[in-house]
Amino acid sequence: MNRGRIGVAAMGLGALERAIQVAASYASHRRLGKLRMIENSYIEQLFEQMVLRREVVKAMLAASCRLVSAQSAPNVHLASATKVLSAEWCGVVADQCLQLLGGRGYDEGTPVAKIYRDARILRIFEGPTEALLSHLGRCLL
Repeated sequence: MNRGRIGVAAMGLGALERAIQVAASYASHRRLGKLRMIENSYIEQLFEQMVLRREVVKAMLAASCRLVSAQSAPNVHLASATKVLSAEWCGVVADQCLQLLGGRGYDEGTPVAKIYRDARILRIFEGPTEALLSHLGRCLL
């Protein structure tokens, strides 16, 4: 299951990256008054947070994969933590992107609507978030 958790984390990272791409493209073209949406300080901060989340997940996933390569087996704790963080943050970023696109983001024809829906299942596959967090907490104690 730990290899599967790393796979789910990779799916979350891919979905997270795609949501950011779609939202960035939209915000680069959409105007709010005289400025493009991406030039708004709130929107800038939103993208900064999304990119930060992406980079943390990317680093954790790379570390998990390096351990699999070096040890021929995943580190149970890191695989679980990576899966949880990737799935949860994918959901957060998908929600932020949907909000940014407004009604257009909710339309089933857009990639963000699908990512938003698919992000939810990542929190369940290969162990639900709550079970994995409980396991990580018990290991700490």
